[in-house]
Amino acid sequence: MADVVGPPPDTCPDGSTPQTCHGGPYCAPRTCASENDCDAGELCVDRKLCLGELGCGGLLEPDAMPPMTPTITGTCEGTTACTAPATCTTMKVCAVNEGGVTQSSTTSSGGSSGNGGSDGGSGDSGGCSFGAAQTRGGLVAALGVLAAGAALLTARRQRPSQRRR
Repeated sequence: MADVVGPPPDTCPDGSTPQTCHGGPYCAPRTCASENDCDAGELCVDRKLCLGELGCGGLLEPDAMPPMTPTITGTCEGTTACTAPATCTTMKVCAVNEGGVTQSSTTSSGGSSGNGGSDGGSGDSGGCSFGAAQTRGGLVAALGVLAAGAALLTARRQRPSQRRR
């Protein structure tokens, strides 16, 4: 049985990066404490972003609650409001520009990235693009979570007589 998720969204607000999971496509916040956390050409800036969450479980027990993942659904600068249940939150994020303009992608899969440039949009796009590269820390954390999940699934699937003592 294949465990497949759909593709990530095509565009994301600056300060977020495209992701996908069993809950669907979403924009993940690219949080930072300083420019050292960001890629070359990016700044660590305060942004007013619409913060929501998405259940991203896969291969879970039928009654298990999927882990909730933070999502960016748009920007809330000026008079732009967030669509409920997302809330307007000021966050420090890695961003290519200081204005918060929505980015478009020049690549369609993970790994390498192009910074795409701006599309002149209002910044309230609900989708994401691979215009902003993932932070190194976020990638390491994601790999750690995947490894821990794989170990847990392996342990749960072993029969009691096969478990090491």
